[in-house]
Amino acid sequence: MELNMVCYSLLSAIFREENQTSKALEFYHKIKAKINPDGDTFVILFEGWEREGNVSKAKITFGEMITRIGWSPLNMSAYVAFLSTMVCWSQADEAIKFLQVMKGNNCLPGPKFF
Repeated sequence: MELNMVCYSLLSAIFREENQTSKALEFYHKIKAKINPDGDTFVILFEGWEREGNVSKAKITFGEMITRIGWSPLNMSAYVAFLSTMVCWSQADEAIKFLQVMKGNNCLPGPKFF
């Protein structure tokens, strides 16, 4: 199995434990220098922040994602996971602001999100 897949599996397993997203984030920080994260890496983290209701951590993670992997339509699932966190926790106005930024970078979520 490819090393990235092993790391994603471990990250996902840590995340699935209730309220363990911070531990998953710690693991991510340990591996990010050795293994390039992708949109799926961040989807796992956003889903954890959504489950825990931690919008501020989701915003920080979004910034990290953009810094590490940039803007790309290939990361649509990560954008959807981030926006879903915002909307789920009554941050719709903030989600609209992020949507505008995403639109400016040609990275809107798919129609399923809307």
